[in-house]
Amino acid sequence: IARESYVVRQQVAGCILTPAGWRRGVLFFGDRITAIEGDTALAPQPDDGLVLPGFIDLHIHGGGGVDAMDGGDAIVAITRLHARHGTTSLLATTMSASHEAIEQALASIGPVVGQRPRGAARVLGVHLEGPFISPDRLGAQPNAARLGALSELASLRGLAPIRVLTLAPELTGHLDFIRDLRRVGILPQ
Repeated sequence: IARESYVVRQQVAGCILTPAGWRRGVLFFGDRITAIEGDTALAPQPDDGLVLPGFIDLHIHGGGGVDAMDGGDAIVAITRLHARHGTTSLLATTMSASHEAIEQALASIGPVVGQRPRGAARVLGVHLEGPFISPDRLGAQPNAARLGALSELASLRGLAPIRVLTLAPELTGHLDFIRDLRRVGILPQ
C-alpha cells in the first residue's frame, strides 16, 4: 500500500522580489515555491509587505544568549532566532577549543543538520573556525590553537559535516593539510 503524502499549500502576499524584478501579488508555496501571481511593480511602495529570498549565513557563532559551542539545545535556539530575522540557512560556527569541547558542540549540531526544527533556519553543516590557527594571531579566539591533523578532523567529521575550515596556511604542514581538506570536500579559508 503506497502512502499518500501531500504538502499544505500556503501563501504570502506583498511585493515579491523575483529574479525578474518586483511583483505585487501572492506567492504560493509548499516545500517549494509553486506559483507567483500578481502584477509587475517597479519598486515596493511604503505600505507594501516585502517578500524576499532568505539569507544564507556561513558564519554564525550564536544568538539569543547561547553559542554553538554550548552544545545541548543551543543550536535549536540559535536557528530559531536567526530564522525570525531572515536567515533561512546557516553554518554553525565553532571556536578554537579543546578537542573534547569541539566534539561536544558537533555532537549537538550533527543531528540538527538535515532535520530542520519547526520555525528554525536550516543548518547546512559546520564552519570550524580554528583550532588550526596561528597561536601568534589569535584575534578573538581563545588560546587553544594547534597544528591541523587529519586524524582529529576525521573524528570531528563523524559527528557533523564540516563545510568550511578556517586555518593558518603559514603553519608547518598546513599547505598539505589544505590539499587534504579540498580532497574531502571541505573549503579551507
